[in-house]
Amino acid sequence: MKISENILYSRYFTVGNIITNCIAICLAALLLLDTAKINAQDDDDVLNLDAFVVQSDLLTTYRAPDTISATGINVPILDVPLTISVLTEGRIVDNNAFEMHQILDTIPTVQTSIRNESSFNLRGFSALTLYRNGHYRRQLFPTWNVDRVEVIKGPSAIYHGQARPGGVINYITRRPSSVRSTSIRTSMGTGADANSQWRAEITHTGALNDFISYRVGAGHWEGGDWHLDWRNRENYVGGSFEIKPSDRLTILLDFEHIDRNRSDGETLTQSFDTVNGLRTHLPDSFFGGPSRRYEFNVGGSESFRDYRSWTAEAEISYQILDWLLFRQTINYSVDDFEVLRTFITPVRPNNNSNIASLHVGHFANWRDNFSYDTALIAQYKGDIFSNTFQVGLDIQSVHNTTPGFGRRNGRRGPVFRYNMATGEFPDFPNKEAEYPLAVQTYVNEIEGLTRHGQWNDLRRRVEKDNGFYFLNMTDLMDERLRVIWGMRYVETSREQHFDSQPPEERGEINFENDGWVPQIGFNFDLTEGLTFYSVYSESVERNNREDALGVTGEPIESFGYDVGFKFELQDTGLAGTVNYWLLNRGNQTERDFDREAREMLSPFFFFGLEQETSGFEIDLSYMPMPNWQMTFGYSYFLKHETVASTQNPQNIGQEFAVVPQQFSFWNRYNFTDSVVEGLSIGGGVKWLDDREDPRWVNGVSNPSLLTVDIFAKYQIPGTGEKYRHTVGININNLFDNYEVFSTAQAPRIFFVNYSLDF
Repeated sequence: MKISENILYSRYFTVGNIITNCIAICLAALLLLDTAKINAQDDDDVLNLDAFVVQSDLLTTYRAPDTISATGINVPILDVPLTISVLTEGRIVDNNAFEMHQILDTIPTVQTSIRNESSFNLRGFSALTLYRNGHYRRQLFPTWNVDRVEVIKGPSAIYHGQARPGGVINYITRRPSSVRSTSIRTSMGTGADANSQWRAEITHTGALNDFISYRVGAGHWEGGDWHLDWRNRENYVGGSFEIKPSDRLTILLDFEHIDRNRSDGETLTQSFDTVNGLRTHLPDSFFGGPSRRYEFNVGGSESFRDYRSWTAEAEISYQILDWLLFRQTINYSVDDFEVLRTFITPVRPNNNSNIASLHVGHFANWRDNFSYDTALIAQYKGDIFSNTFQVGLDIQSVHNTTPGFGRRNGRRGPVFRYNMATGEFPDFPNKEAEYPLAVQTYVNEIEGLTRHGQWNDLRRRVEKDNGFYFLNMTDLMDERLRVIWGMRYVETSREQHFDSQPPEERGEINFENDGWVPQIGFNFDLTEGLTFYSVYSESVERNNREDALGVTGEPIESFGYDVGFKFELQDTGLAGTVNYWLLNRGNQTERDFDREAREMLSPFFFFGLEQETSGFEIDLSYMPMPNWQMTFGYSYFLKHETVASTQNPQNIGQEFAVVPQQFSFWNRYNFTDSVVEGLSIGGGVKWLDDREDPRWVNGVSNPSLLTVDIFAKYQIPGTGEKYRHTVGININNLFDNYEVFSTAQAPRIFFVNYSLDF
């Protein structure tokens, strides 16, 4: 299917934007009508529906009673037939987590990578995208201004559209408050195996007048990472305004900018060695340890990693009638990153050759994202049943510009052959003395390294994800039975071309699919505070795989279900979820390395791969007394294997890399005795079982890891309540249980913290 280049790059004359403009005009008319009514309006005539209050209160405990991400409106977690986990701000602050990956793996079946903040696994499957206030976000996930993080497990077809089947991670930012306050937080850390670091953040919120409140914030983070080779420098600035001209109308405006530089300039200070014919470093090098098959940087001091993001967002909620709400959000964000590095891979992974390939790579992507969501929500409350119905439209367009070296090499540039046994470069012997500093040579030779310029070739890609959905929630049997059901029409496509292509070959839609996906579930109250629930859902994704000959895969289709119990027992202070899940993901692809080596082209794939996971989860919070809080999480995989493979049947029954078991415990105790009043102590453990991966050399597995974190904080008594000084300490990974192979654990680090609130 061919389309013109003008249409391919049009960001303004699309159906989605026409709809957006029409709705905006209608909304403007509603605003004028509402403004005219403000002076004549009587507060007693307005019925505020609690279910429509889409906001996140500042949660100071570890227990969140409600969710926003599951259905788009504020609903008690107990009433939603979905498996939901929430990390509150209080939990994040007590762990002194600077990035979300440092704490997300305390949630059952969520695994993170300490090397890549954008890499998450949910229920065994990768989840490369997160959401910020319900909108797409591909990178930069620090905890600046984060109010809470919600994880919705399993396929979530209705509200989130094209999404990975393991679940959805959505972090929600803080909202302005009309109560004036300022908060200053600082943290300094050091450790034997980690560079010293410090972080500072200041936020201020208050009211400009009776109907406008605001929040502004800024922060800086500088220091090391999980090994000695990296150095982080990050700046943050953000703010938001909440405008309420009437009880029926709320407008939220939000902006944010994050700028991060991550340097790994000391990476290749060690020599190469050969183990089983594959490349390796000494154990203290970049990815650490012998027998690792995956890529690592050998770019030396000329490498760099720059990440930047800008976000502007508007959310408007208008209560048209007492039972009818209109809501829309518009988000525009820019995610840019540039990563210049070299890396090394074996020429033939499965033989004993000593020859490896060294690539110069510019792994950059400049990405603009526009998304628009609108919904109309109606609620009926009757004597026999109650019903909430919403219908919505989502439009998303992501424009990617990726520099590279042409259609064949992609981001991988000049290639060297390197003999690991002799240390020679047989193809380019004159470059031997320059490595690893040869990167700078190519930087100087290739001009125009800019967002709108030319590396050697530019790949242009436009990804569109549109959807229309309806969702219905019904309460029956005196609200003992709640049923949720709905459908979503998913329309997704990807268009791409390289600048090196002739104009007549551009504008091809190489991935396109659409269709309906369902979701249905129910809750049934067995007793007060104890609910049985079950849910079934499907999801669909673009395959996004095209081999060197232009062959593409079918859309990835998934289905899954959950069965379990939710409880919120007021007498005992126990709340949480216990459930069983099954998840199936079909039409996947896997690399065909043997064919790539035979034909000297890349990439090639096996199509038709189907994988399945199943297991149990336990996610609990417990308050044995008002000043003592606990959280507990456990997950166990019963199955994580390939169940079908049409082109590579020998893979059937093979397990793929996940964490079979996972355990976490955390608690906090607040002293109330007058002598030590203001003191809080706490901590917990996190345990990950062995992780085997057949793709590693000789089936190397990451050993089980047990991490112990502790903290203490003390609010210094003052002359009044206006100024609150708090000092504290955190020791993360107390016993320094660190493995150089680990992708999920950093060495021990000791933090001293101070905060001032006034």
